[in-house]
Amino acid sequence: MKMVAKVKFTSYEESVYKELDLLNLDFSQINHQRIVVKPNLVTEVPYPTTSHPKFIKAICDYFKERCQNSEIIIAESTPNNATKLFHKHGLDKIGYRCVDLDKVDYYVSFCANAPIKLYNLIFYYKYIIIY
Repeated sequence: MKMVAKVKFTSYEESVYKELDLLNLDFSQINHQRIVVKPNLVTEVPYPTTSHPKFIKAICDYFKERCQNSEIIIAESTPNNATKLFHKHGLDKIGYRCVDLDKVDYYVSFCANAPIKLYNLIFYYKYIIIY
């Protein structure tokens, strides 16, 4: 399976679909699974600082069309209030459930003496797509 794909941009939907098709994903393994799409919403500043909502919608739509029996959510954790940022960037209006990871259960682990939040919700999802 390819891990990187590159195409010339035409539109979010067309380009995202072409890129993901080039990865030759095995949808029989993904269907009936839970999928998390993790955008980049670090600030209220719009694209290109953050993920464009049309880009995130295209990713979610792509997997929904090919994995009709999968649950797809958009999840984010940010010190700037992810719920507020979902609304500000319009992600709460694209038809997928948005989850503010800072409002769900988590536990703290340590890596090289640095604390890391491990969100319980993530362990229930098999595929995590980060853009």
